[in-house]
Amino acid sequence: MKNIIYIMLLLVAFSCKKDNLKHKYPKFVGKWEWVYTDHVYGWCDNWEQEETLTPVTENSHYQVEFFEKGLVEFYENDVLIVQKRVVFEYYGNNTGNGVGFKILLDNNEDEILSGAILDTILRVNQFPFKGISGCEDYDHYFTKQ
Repeated sequence: MKNIIYIMLLLVAFSCKKDNLKHKYPKFVGKWEWVYTDHVYGWCDNWEQEETLTPVTENSHYQVEFFEKGLVEFYENDVLIVQKRVVFEYYGNNTGNGVGFKILLDNNEDEILSGAILDTILRVNQFPFKGISGCEDYDHYFTKQ
């Protein structure tokens, strides 16, 4: 019986993996406010177009908040959408674009937040809008509050 309890505790401990941001990734900690998005689309229709989306054009504002304990929260119009655990798959230097990263949300390879961070600017590809692979791309820019 004791062995079963120990095995269950180990499974829970490993399934709840998250990276503590306080020491290894302190640049992320805090609240980030969406400023604008570069949207490139039309690749699948053979007519590429570009547009810039802003809180004014979309009549919405978005925020991302990273916590020291390895959690991230996503907000739309000051309402919490979802909270996820942060598990870094990659964190390293990019030339000229800050530090690149790839985060597995809740350690799930189907829920990825990737981009780059440079001081008070955060660029991500998957929030607030998600593109269609091979057809369109979103680069979202946030500033640290």
